[in-house]
Amino acid sequence: MKRVAAALTAAAAAGLGAAYGIYHLAFFQRPKLDIPTAEEWAQGSRFLPQIRENVEFVDSLPCDYVHITADDGTSLSARYCHEADDAPIAIIMHGYRATAMRDTMGLIVLCKKLGYNLLMPDQRAHGRSDSYTITMGAQERYDARAWAYWASVRSSGKVPIFLMGVSMGAATVLLASGLDLPDSVHGIIADCGYSSIRDICRTCLPKYLPHVPVGLCRRQSWCQDLRPL
Repeated sequence: MKRVAAALTAAAAAGLGAAYGIYHLAFFQRPKLDIPTAEEWAQGSRFLPQIRENVEFVDSLPCDYVHITADDGTSLSARYCHEADDAPIAIIMHGYRATAMRDTMGLIVLCKKLGYNLLMPDQRAHGRSDSYTITMGAQERYDARAWAYWASVRSSGKVPIFLMGVSMGAATVLLASGLDLPDSVHGIIADCGYSSIRDICRTCLPKYLPHVPVGLCRRQSWCQDLRPL
């Protein structure tokens, strides 16, 4: 009996250790203020000249930092670039372990040329926003909703608001579409999001953490409240 208890204890400890390892490697992050250079972001891409041009354009935009408190008390930060009081507002959400100033450059350049006001949040656990846990959109969707209400109040609900995102940011705004958004939200643009948080975790964890048992990575219990979109 003692041997069985010891074996069960060891198995439980191993499971908890693996769980912590997965969390720490895949979902834990201390917010970073560093923004990659054009060369670092391009990583040898043949599109470096265009990337460099976009970086120079985005970095030259006059922006103010704005802050809100998320539903769970987390302090969130964003860059806001004002174009005109009657211009639409684009809320642009970046992806996993990225930054709006690089990950969403294409959207920023396009929206700026269209004359939009730009709100570029740092997702929780990124940039100037607080928290150490990335939830792949599960909690970030509520943050997107909070930013939408901030934009609606700032504009007195008189201008259209568009939620936009890339990768995890795309999943964030799609998940937010199921929430009670302000009436002034007129549309959502999602670039290369994933079908569900559960699917992306079950697909990517074995790929990027090959030393972790595949069966453990694929357990559905990792992803509670992560319903398909």
